[in-house]
Amino acid sequence: MSSGGGNQKSDGQVEEDAAECKFPKEFETTTCDALLTAEVYLLLEHRRQSNESKDEIEEMSEVFIKTLNYARRMSRFKNRETIRAVRAIFSEKHLHKFEETAMLKPPKDLLPNIVNMIQNDHPYIIALNEDINKLYINQRQSEELSAERQSYISMIRLYLKSETIKKQIEPQGVKINRVTVFGSFSTHCASKDSDLDLCVCASNEGAKKALPVTVLQTIYRELVNNIHSRNYFFGDNEISGITFVSTAKVPIIRFMINNVPVDLSATFENSPPRTSLAAKYINAYCQLDDRFKVLVTFLKTWMKSEGSAEDHLRDFPNSYSLILLLIHVLQWYNILPNLHETHSELFHHKHFKSWKLAEVSHEFKYPLDENSGFPRFCINTNISKVTAIAMHKKKETRKLSIVQLLYLFACQYSEESIMMYYRFNMKNGMIEGRSQKENPVTIVDVYDTRNPARSARSILDMTGSLTYLRRLFLAPRDNMFALLMKITIEKPYLRQNAFPYPMFPPMMNGAAPMYQVGHFGSPQFMYQQPLFQYNSGWNNQNNDGQQGTSNQNGNNHSNKQYVHVQYMPQPPVQSMTNVNMYQSYAFGQYPFSYSQYPQQPDGNVKQINNKPKRR
Repeated sequence: MSSGGGNQKSDGQVEEDAAECKFPKEFETTTCDALLTAEVYLLLEHRRQSNESKDEIEEMSEVFIKTLNYARRMSRFKNRETIRAVRAIFSEKHLHKFEETAMLKPPKDLLPNIVNMIQNDHPYIIALNEDINKLYINQRQSEELSAERQSYISMIRLYLKSETIKKQIEPQGVKINRVTVFGSFSTHCASKDSDLDLCVCASNEGAKKALPVTVLQTIYRELVNNIHSRNYFFGDNEISGITFVSTAKVPIIRFMINNVPVDLSATFENSPPRTSLAAKYINAYCQLDDRFKVLVTFLKTWMKSEGSAEDHLRDFPNSYSLILLLIHVLQWYNILPNLHETHSELFHHKHFKSWKLAEVSHEFKYPLDENSGFPRFCINTNISKVTAIAMHKKKETRKLSIVQLLYLFACQYSEESIMMYYRFNMKNGMIEGRSQKENPVTIVDVYDTRNPARSARSILDMTGSLTYLRRLFLAPRDNMFALLMKITIEKPYLRQNAFPYPMFPPMMNGAAPMYQVGHFGSPQFMYQQPLFQYNSGWNNQNNDGQQGTSNQNGNNHSNKQYVHVQYMPQPPVQSMTNVNMYQSYAFGQYPFSYSQYPQQPDGNVKQINNKPKRR
C-alpha cells in the first residue's frame, strides 16, 4: 500500500484493479506478522492530517480516501483473533463484495430495485404525491404564526430576566444568563401546531451548586402564585395549563400561551446546549433538499404518539428520532450527504462554543449558504464543500418522488431483523450491531448521546405501520391518502389477518424481476412470489373487492401494457442475508434466523423477543 496521497502513474502504466486483487498466500500463515487494520488506519490518518496542515493542500487520490474510510470503519477490530475470524469470512467472498459485506453501504443496484417498484406515472400515486405535498402546505408554519411565537419567546425572556425572578433565584446562588430556543420552531420543519421548546441557561454563583430542577421549581412557584407579575409581563395573553414534570428524565415546566404549548427546561452548561446545534443541523438538510421538509412533516403527523406526562414511553419514536432515521436512510442510499463528515467544522459540538451561534438568525436557519464555501476538501467525497452542495442538486436521485422516498424509508425500518438487532449511527452513517439490552429502537446520535429514541415502547407499531404503508404503495387504489392516514389511527397491524393490500403491485411488462432483491443485496423471496399474467389494462381492486380498470374508474392512464399479478397465499418469510451472517460472526455469535410475528391465542400480534442462540 502506498503511503502517499497521490495517484500519479508513469506513461502507459495501467492502475491495478483493486477488485481483482488477492491476498498472497503468506498472509494466511500463522507466522505472518501483518499490521492490524487499526494500525493501518493510524498511519493513513496521520498522512491525511499532515497533508491538511500544509499551506498548499495536496489533493488526495480516490484510492487513498477509500482505503482510509475502510480502515476507519474496521479499526474497531484491534486483536489478531478477531482479524483472523473476519478474514475467514471474507475468504469465501470476492473482494468487490466487501462494501456490502461490511455494511458500509448498500449494493448499487438495490436503490433502483426498491424505488422502481413505485410507479410514479400511475394516477393514484400522482394523487398521493399531491396530497402529501398539500399536507405540508397546510401544516407548515406561516410567517404570521412564526412572528406571533417569536413575540411569546420575547415575553418569556423578559419575564425570566425580571427582578421578580431574580429575587427568588439569586439567594440560591443561581443566575439566569439567557434563554435559548431549540426544537422544531427553530427549524424549517415547524408546523402550525409546533410547541415552543426553550432552555433556561443558568450558572452557579454561590458555593453550593444548584440543580436544574431547583431553578425550574422556583420559576414554577412564581409563575403559579404571582399572578400580578405574570399579568404585567404577559398582558392580555392567556397563560394556562401550568404543570411541572419533575419526575421526568429531563424536568420541564409546561404551560400554554394562547393555546400555544411551551416546554421550559434548564441547564448549567457553560456552552450552548447541543439541542440548539441539532436544530441547526436539521436546518441544513431542509436547505439542501426541499423534499426533506415535506417528508419530515408527513412522518411527524403520521407517527404522532399520544401519551401522558407520567408515562414517558410512546408507541412511536419522537419527532427528533424520526428526523434522524429519515436522515440516516437517505445517507445510507447516498441520496443526502453525511454533514457530520463533509461539514464537521459546522456541526461538531466542539466548534459550537459561542452563544451567538445558538441565536435563531439567518445563519442559523440557512447554515450552508454562508458557510459551505470553506475551501478544505471533504474526506469522503474528495471535492470541495461548494461542489458537494452543487453536485447534490444535480444528482439523479433528486428525481425521486416523495412517495418513492417514503417507500424507501418504510423498506428500511419495517424490517424486524434490522430494528431488533442493529442500531443507526448518525456520525458515520453506519448500521451497527447492538446489544439486546439496549432500547427497542437505538440511534447513536452526536447531540443526544443517551439515544433519542429511548422513549419508543417497542418496534411493533413502527414496523407494523410501515409494513402496511409498503403494501398500500405497491397496490395503488383510489383515496390512498385517507387509507394511509388510517393506518396509524386504527392500527390494523395489531389484529390477525388484517392485511387488505396485496404484497406486490402490478408492474410494467419487462420491468419486474421474478424475485425481489433482499434488503442488503441477497436475492431472496422476502414476500410472496407473484405469478405474472400479461393484461392489457391497469388492474386494481376497489373497496368492494371487484376488479376494475383505470378506464372504468374514470382515470385515463395510458396505453402501456401492465402485468396482472396473482398472489400466492403463503405468508411473508424473512431470511438471513450475508450481512446478518457477517454481523453474527463479527460480534461473537452464531448465525441466526428471524421469523414472522407470532400470533397469540386471541389473534393479536405479540412482540418478538428472538435472541441469538449459541450452539
